[in-house]
Amino acid sequence: MTVPLILNERPLPRSEVGALRLPPSFAVVYPADGGFEVETARPRTWSERLLGAGRNRLCHVVDLGDHWRTAELTRTPLPCRDQAHRFEARLDVGFRVHDPVLVVRHNVANALDPVYRRLTKDLRDQAAQFQINEAQRAQAHINAALAREITLPEGITVFHCVVQLEPDAAAREFIKGLKQAERARVMGGHGHTKDVGQAHHQVAIDDIHHAARQRRERERREAQEHLLDSLPAQIRGPVEVHLAKHPDDTARVLDMLLVLERTRAARQDSREDQEREMLRFLVERGVVRDVDLPGLRAEALGQQATSALGPPPVTVQP
Repeated sequence: MTVPLILNERPLPRSEVGALRLPPSFAVVYPADGGFEVETARPRTWSERLLGAGRNRLCHVVDLGDHWRTAELTRTPLPCRDQAHRFEARLDVGFRVHDPVLVVRHNVANALDPVYRRLTKDLRDQAAQFQINEAQRAQAHINAALAREITLPEGITVFHCVVQLEPDAAAREFIKGLKQAERARVMGGHGHTKDVGQAHHQVAIDDIHHAARQRRERERREAQEHLLDSLPAQIRGPVEVHLAKHPDDTARVLDMLLVLERTRAARQDSREDQEREMLRFLVERGVVRDVDLPGLRAEALGQQATSALGPPPVTVQP
């Protein structure tokens, strides 16, 4: 695609300009004294009309109209900050000639060459400030920077430029991988949080079980000490020595001590019943008075706590 601004490839006489396909707005440029001059709209003098001066003067015709073009920068992609990935750009551009003499002097055969050369340079400088996954930010930044007229040394003014950026195909695959990795990281974080919660829950349960085991062990030791305390000294000593050497026998010894304790308690209950029957008999026979019963009972209870030999002698009435 080309946009020729000089409508005649070679200088032609001014009288032949009308044969060209002229745009609505154009300028006629004449070589003059090693330079150029632009035809003005002044009326010709009497001598110029009489002699036909200027009709055969060689000239260039330059298009002054507005030009709009759309282009895609695919062959010259824009590198991002890491220089490893590329942006693709779509440009909507508007430009016009502001100085036809400069256009002729630089012999601009195709206006798109200087326009895209300048814009590509500016875009590369701007795009290099952003990562490949920041296409929207880069686009906004570039469009803000290009929201002004750009004057080119070839006599062309770029008065409009809007850019659309997106990563190229390879970069899109790279970004897709980044998103998948981020999603996996987030999901892994959720899974980690769940695992941590379950671990804390399990630790709490283990602590409860441990506390229960400690409580049972403490109750077992207290019961063992109580049972050992209830034994006569001549039996308690050998039992403690045996348990210290053979702790595995603790459960069996405790069972035996419990049976012994229950047997002693049953015997004690039976003896108390017998004593009550005896006291009742003595009262009924008039051997013991009612007033003596509290003292007799207290003596009987005291002897039961210290000895199993039986109640002390009672005071009988002659």
